[in-house]
Order: sequence, then C-alpha cells, then structure tokens
Amino acid sequence: MNNKNPNNYKIIGWTMGYECNFRCPYCFVWRDVSNKDLKLSVNEWIKIWDRINNKYGKCIISLSGGEPSLYPGFFDIVKYLSKKNICVICTNFSWEPQRLIPDISETNLKIFATFHPSFMAFDTFYEKVKFAKKYLDNNAIAYVAYKKQMENIPYYKKELEKIGVDLMIHPLRDEGFDIENGKIKNTDNSKGQKIINDNEDKKLILDNTIIKNEYRLGLKSPKGKLCRSGKDSVCIWPDGTVNRCTRYREEPMGNITDKNFKFFDKPVVCNKELCTIEYEYGMIIE
Repeated sequence: MNNKNPNNYKIIGWTMGYECNFRCPYCFVWRDVSNKDLKLSVNEWIKIWDRINNKYGKCIISLSGGEPSLYPGFFDIVKYLSKKNICVICTNFSWEPQRLIPDISETNLKIFATFHPSFMAFDTFYEKVKFAKKYLDNNAIAYVAYKKQMENIPYYKKELEKIGVDLMIHPLRDEGFDIENGKIKNTDNSKGQKIINDNEDKKLILDNTIIKNEYRLGLKSPKGKLCRSGKDSVCIWPDGTVNRCTRYREEPMGNITDKNFKFFDKPVVCNKELCTIEYEYGMIIE
C-alpha cells in the first residue's frame, strides 16, 4: 500500500446512486438513474456495514454518486459509519457542511469536493470550503478540465491558495461520451497533455495541478500485473453489486447484501489496458 493508506485498511468505494442535483455536460453519471438502485433503510445499511466491520475491522469508505447526499438517510448513515470507519464523501458540496461538522472528527471524515461553476457560484463554494478546510481530502478541491470552464482556473487557484487549499485539475475520463454530440472524447486536450497552449501563465498554473499519472492518461498499462483490487479494495454499485475495479463491471464478486460476501484472499492479475483509480491507492503491484 502507498502512504494514502499506511494502516492497510480495506478500501471500499460505494456509489450510493446515480441521482444528482447538477446536470454537468461533461458528466455521464446522472444520465444513468435506474429503478434498480437499492433504497435500503438506514437500519438495513447499519446491519450490512456492521457485518463488514466485524469481518475486516476499520475500513476507508468512499461515498459517491451521482451526488451521495441525495440518498435517503445519507447524513445518518455517515454519522454511523464514521464511528467505526474513515468516511470520504465525494460530493458537489451542494449541502451545508454544518450538518456533519464539527460533530464528526476530521480524523474519521474527509470531504473530496468538486467545484462545478455552472451550478454553484464560486463565492458560495468558497465559503463552504473555508468552513470545512480541516476536513478536505488532501487539502484540495477538484475541478474538471472542461474546455468551456478553463479560463477562470487562474482566478480560482489564486483565491483558494489564500486559505491554503489546492485546486486539483482533473482530465476528462474516457467513458465514450462526446460532449458536443452526447459523448466525451478523451483527446490530448481533455487528457491534460495540451490543455492550454496559448497562454504561458495558465500553462504554469496547470503544470502544478494537472494529474499526469501515466496509468490514468493511458500511457502505461496495468495488463498482466498483479493487482490488490478485490483483495484490499472493492467498489459497490447502486444495485449492491460488488466489483474489484471501479472502471470495469464485468465479473462481479457478489452483492454487498449477501451475508457470505467476502474480499479475495490474494491479488489477481489484471487483464485491462487502462487503470483510472486503483493506481492512486497503490493497488497495482509493479
């Protein structure tokens, strides 16, 4: 494991549902709302997570969506989970942080917030970030490198630096979705290799913030390498299906509602060409 998880906790990515109150043009997730999503009660989820904790101890649980705060009983679920686990909320931050802060310690709660300027004023977002600064995951907020919202990056970065927060630029992920015609094409421009080529000041700013990992950009393949995904990390989809990898949904490991569900006993060889998330947690065995 890398230093993001020095205690070797199990890492569980939980996509609670695809519902979102934003309609970002570069996002495909909110378009996938399904009636198959599990809508279990808070008490039902407590029983499931108690079972997982009893088997594996303290975990790192990343709650995402869509917008996870829209899930019924979300704040009660987070308050319960944070008693035994480290919760990371991947969110558009459309909710008020006072609903969880300071009731939960920053040791057990992290917020990974993404700023979407089409749906929230920067001043509003800024105040929320300022209030929740101690809880920010990696002391940073995320921003998508979408061509129509790049010109304000220098301003956002400068303002956030005033309160000691980094602006982390995310390249568009290749999900077969072209923005102009209903899909995103992961070109050199959207990957961040040539995000801005006509303004040196902006290039310098992006050089310090863009994710340039070789795996995420498709410059290095995990195929044929042993991976800890499935053994040390899993992802849960809105219907309860569990997969070893956040990108690929074939060959499910089971369902989180199954009382007999368990992690793999050992690393498994990866047969994919692209890794977008697992490399960040050191799952690929070099």
